[in-house]
Amino acid sequence: MKLKDIYLLLLISIVLIIGTFLHFKYGFFYLNSTGHAFGTDDAYITYRYANNLFDGKGLVWNQGEYVEGFSNLLYTILITPLFMFGKGNIYLSVTILNTICILASIIILYTFFKKYISTRIAFIIALLMALTPNLWVWTASGMETSFIFLITILIYTFTQRIMFFNTKKNRYLYYITLIFSSLIRIDGFIVPIISSIFLLLRRQYNLAIKSIIVTASTVIFTTIWRFIYYGDILSNTFYVKVSGTLIQRIHASINQLVEISQFSPIFIISIFIFFIILYKIIRHQLSALTFEEIYIFLWFIYWIFIGGDVFYDRFLLPTILFTIIVLIRFINKLRFCYIAYVCFLLIILSTILLDSRFQYNFNKFDSWINLGNFLKENEPNKTIAIDAAGKIPFLFETYTIDMLGLNNKVIGKSKSNFFAVGHNKSDPNYIMSLSPDLIAAWIHPNLDLAYGIDNNLYLKNQYYIKYLMNPKLSPSNNPIIRVNPSDRESIKNKISSGFSYSILSQ
Repeated sequence: MKLKDIYLLLLISIVLIIGTFLHFKYGFFYLNSTGHAFGTDDAYITYRYANNLFDGKGLVWNQGEYVEGFSNLLYTILITPLFMFGKGNIYLSVTILNTICILASIIILYTFFKKYISTRIAFIIALLMALTPNLWVWTASGMETSFIFLITILIYTFTQRIMFFNTKKNRYLYYITLIFSSLIRIDGFIVPIISSIFLLLRRQYNLAIKSIIVTASTVIFTTIWRFIYYGDILSNTFYVKVSGTLIQRIHASINQLVEISQFSPIFIISIFIFFIILYKIIRHQLSALTFEEIYIFLWFIYWIFIGGDVFYDRFLLPTILFTIIVLIRFINKLRFCYIAYVCFLLIILSTILLDSRFQYNFNKFDSWINLGNFLKENEPNKTIAIDAAGKIPFLFETYTIDMLGLNNKVIGKSKSNFFAVGHNKSDPNYIMSLSPDLIAAWIHPNLDLAYGIDNNLYLKNQYYIKYLMNPKLSPSNNPIIRVNPSDRESIKNKISSGFSYSILSQ
């Protein structure tokens, strides 16, 4: 690599690291929610599994209970050794790992486009990605998104490399990335399928068939392991997240896509490209489709099919990249292409102004982390049923019942009459039958808890309100208060004033 390339990549890396650090330090990960201030809450579900594995308890959420409440098998295993740096440093350790993954992705992209297109195009693509605010969010989120992004880039580049340089080394590296993709998430086989479809359309039948065999073999192996270890064919997360009717999921995902486009206008361009691709398909121009176009089209269909995602643009991160590549191919043909590049960059950066996750707070705090530490100190060794299954159980370190079913087979496989990704299943009577020491959930001014636990039910089972938390108050302002359960009017007033999260005790 020439000195010029090193300088360009160093500049791009600095841009990405600064953006990621700013969000790590001052940003949010879910609509300015204090419960998602230091990483997403769901990331800590993975951390709990990895921590138990590190401690020799197995790949479990509660010791002795075998339920697969995570969707990211390979990533969970990969981050397990990071606990050697301390449980309190796991979010920082994971963010560093994720940053390395994204930096590697950008270097791979730059090298690929420099070799096959030009240094100028390679630099523009890499720089636009480094300046994409959505990338900063998910690099610093504590989740597996960055690793999935890296694997997607590797599949994307290797798929096209082996078409021109079908060497044994390139083939083996390509197959390894397919295996990694199929292991990284329960739906990780989709990108390899997209790759296989692209190869089929390019009449690379032998490569396509072998890639399908490798992917299918990995999925079958994982399924057998899952059945032996957890007693299930599919991850419990599938039953929780892909629920409701197809019509309900389509309706929810389209509404969510409209909302995403309002704070990330680049998705408006992605949707426009989707319909252009649909037009090409209708006109039987399949052989002319690029890898990027096939990915955008099929991934949107998949994303709509499953009903979107609770974290909005998380699964759509590679879609942004491929949108950038498709648009750059068009812009590069224009006479005044640099003006178009600047306009495109402004569209990408507009997310900072439109998205509440970028309302940076220099005194940021995390309400779930605060509550988890509080319960560990004040209610040690108590069992708990909870709706926020990430940071609080991770820090509280006691037996926990996931009231939304992600880590509970009974609730996870129950039926639901409505759809809300990962938040539409609950069973209040089942929760009560388990008699947890504590119940934690959002509470309404009429003293009913969320997810069907009304005050008549919990009073009948001899639970009373012990603590209330105001998630908008910093730790220095006493956000958690102990209340007198008999003074119902005072409790209602507190709830109305912002103390909207409750902890019940027997």
